Amino acid sequence: MSGEVLYTTSQLTISSSSSSEFNYKCFVKDKIELPPAIFTNKYCIWQPQKPVDVQILTPGCGKQSSVVNVELVCFLRSLSSGKAEVEWLKNGVKMQEKQEVALRAVEGKGSGYSSFAHLNISKESWDKGDLYTCKVTRPPGSQNITMHNASKCQVCYGCMIQPTMFITKPSYRSLLDRSAVLVCTVISPNLESAQITWLVDDKPSNDGVTEMVTTDANGSQKLRSNHSVSLEQWTKGTIFACKVIGGCFEERTEAITIKKATRE
Repeated sequence: MSGEVLYTTSQLTISSSSSSEFNYKCFVKDKIELPPAIFTNKYCIWQPQKPVDVQILTPGCGKQSSVVNVELVCFLRSLSSGKAEVEWLKNGVKMQEKQEVALRAVEGKGSGYSSFAHLNISKESWDKGDLYTCKVTRPPGSQNITMHNASKCQVCYGCMIQPTMFITKPSYRSLLDRSAVLVCTVISPNLESAQITWLVDDKPSNDGVTEMVTTDANGSQKLRSNHSVSLEQWTKGTIFACKVIGGCFEERTEAITIKKATRE
């Protein structure tokens, strides 16, 4: 029909990085040779990248006695595609070189884009409460930084819980029999990495004997350490201090003075 306009379309999807590196030509083959249409990035209407949400996927809180290493996964999500730089920190210190990742469309999830960055760490480090940070820069090289922190203390216990701590005095008879022992007891939800040390008159002592951590039916853990008391220490008066430190709580000390007037 005279004057009728016919048209067809063709679509090519390219990445933002390749659009800045290459020019693209569209050729139309018909009865007559038509000049190609040339596309460069100056024809593109660039939209600002959407914010990226960063989350660290962590190991479970159950016991894994036979495991040596565990894995952390930094999970990135956004409503726009593109590249990002991922950097891992341990207790605020850079662990390794930055890793570049690409946020890709999530199949079956609408318009979302995501990516992952994995990190293997020792179970010992995780159990003692080391803090790990996933630092994301998007786009790479910019000042647009998003960070997320994770530690076993935060994930499994919610906060830095101070332990319950007390010292049990020896009996009067045991003092006379030269078999007196002080008992330092620490109770907390997480004592796997806790350490008990003793001070005698403000000087470190190696005479303490610490038992294995025990767990009751409610999941609460108990750690005990014993320290001998000599008749001479009792006679002159001696200050004994029990100090505990662990990954999920600040250092705490309980002290008691043992002297001849002390009786139960």
